[in-house]
Amino acid sequence: MPFATIGFGIDQVPFIGKWAVPIERIAHAGAWVCIFFTMGSLLSAWQDVYASSKEAQTRSINGYIQLGKLALGSVCGVLVLSILIDRSPLWMLSGIGALSAVLLLVFKDTLLSLVASTQLTSNDMLRIGDWIEMP
Repeated sequence: MPFATIGFGIDQVPFIGKWAVPIERIAHAGAWVCIFFTMGSLLSAWQDVYASSKEAQTRSINGYIQLGKLALGSVCGVLVLSILIDRSPLWMLSGIGALSAVLLLVFKDTLLSLVASTQLTSNDMLRIGDWIEMP
């Protein structure tokens, strides 16, 4: 709420002049960051509530929660940067699309482990107490 109050009330401050627009953009971006942190906290709370259920003993949703937080973080990053530089989020996404090949090469192992974890939990291939061996 403080960021929203600053963003909406900055025009009422006398003698602010040229600083009104940058302060309004920073307040707007800060409000969106707070909203996305709240959504991430809701996902963590959902995971904690699910962990206390009986079904959590056989099936974990940790991978899905991490995937949701990753998606929230990327959407938050694009939205906040587009607000701060005063461009459309679609313009930002087209720039990220140009760098996607490099990002996929750099984070290849991380993405592969994320997909493997999601497949293991969704297909119920691994349970607590199973032995895993590697040559």
